[in-house]
Amino acid sequence: DILDYLYGYINLNINIRAELLEEIIIIAVNALGNLFWYVSRAIGVLRAIYGAFGLLLRPYGP
Repeated sequence: DILDYLYGYINLNINIRAELLEEIIIIAVNALGNLFWYVSRAIGVLRAIYGAFGLLLRPYGP
C-alpha cells in the first residue's frame, strides 16, 4: 500500500515537473521569438536612419 502510494506520488511529481518544464520551454521560446522580432525591427529602424543619413551625406562623399 505504502509502495503504491509512493509510486503514485512520485509519478504525479514527475508529471507536474514535466508540465512545468514544458511551460518554461514554451515561455522561453516565445521570449526568444519576441526578442528576435524586436532586434530585427531595431535593425530595420537603424538601417532606415543610416540610409537617410547616407542619402544626406552622399553628395559630400566620394
